[in-house]
Amino acid sequence: MLNEDRRKTCIRMIDNAIESVAVERKQKLKKFRADQLPDLADLNDKAVLKAFAESENRRRNVESREMKQRRREAEQEEAEKEKERAAYKHDKEWSQTERRDKRMANWLGVQTDPSKKVKTIPKNVGWQREEKKEAKKHGVVAGDEYKKSWK
Repeated sequence: MLNEDRRKTCIRMIDNAIESVAVERKQKLKKFRADQLPDLADLNDKAVLKAFAESENRRRNVESREMKQRRREAEQEEAEKEKERAAYKHDKEWSQTERRDKRMANWLGVQTDPSKKVKTIPKNVGWQREEKKEAKKHGVVAGDEYKKSWK
């Protein structure tokens, strides 16, 4: 193999598969005789093939999940860009010079139109200033006046 790390990984997978077959066979020998069990070489081959198949399935699942995640992120990014484009387009349409001039002209027309008079409240008609009465406040005692009522 060209890649040393990949080679070491494959050797480890093969060794683990063979070791698991040996452990399983040792447990089965307690219940069965050796001639009743299948051939060790066949079991090793099947275990190695199964280990590589599981590894390939895991790799495909990981790739599939990563691809879905990238697609989700791309869709989300595209949605954000579309939202920004829509907001920009709305702002641009709203602030076009013709429209702005028209709005300003309408407002100026309302302010300066002599045919439409704005009602104003007349100032100082029927109004007189009230004088404030200086009354005693509750609870305030002026000097010794309270003693006069005792006699």
